[in-house]
Amino acid sequence: MIAGIAVGGGAGWLLDEWLDTSPALLIICVGLGFAAGLRNVFRTAQGFGSRQPDPESDSRPQDPPSGT
Repeated sequence: MIAGIAVGGGAGWLLDEWLDTSPALLIICVGLGFAAGLRNVFRTAQGFGSRQPDPESDSRPQDPPSGT
């Protein structure tokens, strides 16, 4: 989330310097970076919720048969 805000802020600042529109694009890009960061947090949280172990399928290796 912090990376999205930082990238958005940096891009907005550079665009404001280039287009002389200070601080409009900085505010817009920081907002977009914040929204992108929140989206990533929610997608990650949904992934954690769906990874519940299934008690039916035991993925541990089984002992080999005892042969005699």
